[in-house]
Amino acid sequence: MSALVLAHASRQLPESLAALPQIHRLSSFADRKALDQALRGAKTARRLIVLPAEGSGADADLAAVLTRLMRREQLELPVAYLPAERTPCAKAHALSLDPDRALAEAAVPRPLLRDDDGFAIVGEAAITGPEGGSFYGESIVDDTQLRFGEIGSVVVRATGSAPGLRACARRGGRLGGLAEGILPPKWVEGRAAQTGAAAMRVVRDGVAAPRSRTRITFFRHTEDWLLVP
Repeated sequence: MSALVLAHASRQLPESLAALPQIHRLSSFADRKALDQALRGAKTARRLIVLPAEGSGADADLAAVLTRLMRREQLELPVAYLPAERTPCAKAHALSLDPDRALAEAAVPRPLLRDDDGFAIVGEAAITGPEGGSFYGESIVDDTQLRFGEIGSVVVRATGSAPGLRACARRGGRLGGLAEGILPPKWVEGRAAQTGAAAMRVVRDGVAAPRSRTRITFFRHTEDWLLVP
């Protein structure tokens, strides 16, 4: 089977993958030019195997790959994901993290979560005030209001099945943490989650956006991605 391996430069390849003819090492998956150059080989590959950097940025590496596949209209390419540890994405999809299965297992369609800037999210996104604290605003999922007023944070998670996401809004203020110790925030599933405020900080898969913003929408893309479990 023709497989293209995209591996962070710091990762050691398993023996079964090291023998493959198409291997691209990336010092950063955030380098769009280098990633696009590596993905040119995907035109002849039957599947893509992603080995991200170790640590909290692993899911962001996979999200960068799916973002490029989405924009290049190549989401029909099966993708296997082999992080060094169980990331939020790996947990959401109950991934085996087995390199042999990455080569042989059949791919299954999964909802692709994205935002209105065109970035894919594979694990979770977090919204806070500009300095990381509370903010005043409104957050909704489909037709359900999560919270209006002071909000501690909003968390949006990609899911492995329809409708595509789940989100919760945590209470803000000094009594917010105490109240949630008694009554945890409610998670709501849906196709789209919207949040608006005077200013917000958005963190996608552990990576903070460079600028604050006044609104953001996360929603299920019109096309699924193909995941090798």
